[in-house]
Amino acid sequence: MIDLQRHRRAIEIGFWLIYFGANVIVDSLSVITEYARTDRPLDSWEPFVCEGSSAILTGLLIIAIARLNQAWRFTVDAWRVPLFVHLFATIPFSLMHVGGMIGLRELVYSLMGRGYDFGNLFVELPYEFRKDFTTYWFILGVIYLWQHLRFLDAARPEPVENMQAPIERLIAKKRGKEFVINVDDIEWIEAAGNYANLHDKEGVYPVRASMSELEGRLNKERFARVHRSYIVHLDCVGQIEPTESGDYRIHMRDGAEIRFSRRYRSDLKGRLAF
Repeated sequence: MIDLQRHRRAIEIGFWLIYFGANVIVDSLSVITEYARTDRPLDSWEPFVCEGSSAILTGLLIIAIARLNQAWRFTVDAWRVPLFVHLFATIPFSLMHVGGMIGLRELVYSLMGRGYDFGNLFVELPYEFRKDFTTYWFILGVIYLWQHLRFLDAARPEPVENMQAPIERLIAKKRGKEFVINVDDIEWIEAAGNYANLHDKEGVYPVRASMSELEGRLNKERFARVHRSYIVHLDCVGQIEPTESGDYRIHMRDGAEIRFSRRYRSDLKGRLAF
């Protein structure tokens, strides 16, 4: 498992280099093919200069978007002002992007002994703004997705082989907020794909962790694995009822009914009488 916190910068830079590099190559080759199909004159380096200058400026402006997002971050309770700020920010983003890429293109074209003509600004700027508007929100979406992945990685318990003392608290993310969950308040845990849902009196809180990881880090005197999909807090168990299949059904004190596989029965002997 890659440590997202430790390799954060390398992953971020690598992602954007691959993303913009692939876009430059694909778009440039598409332009070359289109010009060749219509027999229009075009030097092979021109599309790469045009697409590359746009990618360079966009890449540099990612830093500005990230900084702006730190000051005006979307939350469940406060999203209107950040929405207005980011909508307005697309204007200077587009102007800086267009102005910077024109400057780079003029520089390269002059070095090649050519002149560069961007065209009629009143026609080209609205066209570029439509593309930049979409690009801005795509970048912002990637930033939020990356922050979410980093949060989940940080909240994930250590692997079982690295564990020492039982964990006392877990961090769960719900509705855009971070919750610190006291392990002793957890009544039962349910597997949910790559997540585990922690149930306590306040509600349900998802954490990115496997049941095996949690089982290895929880206090074995207080928590027990009763099914491949369930872990229970022993103090919160109400009744254990046998079923016709030979397994059991656990009735928790909060009213929840949980499957109890007989393969875990021996593990509970001596801790619960049934």
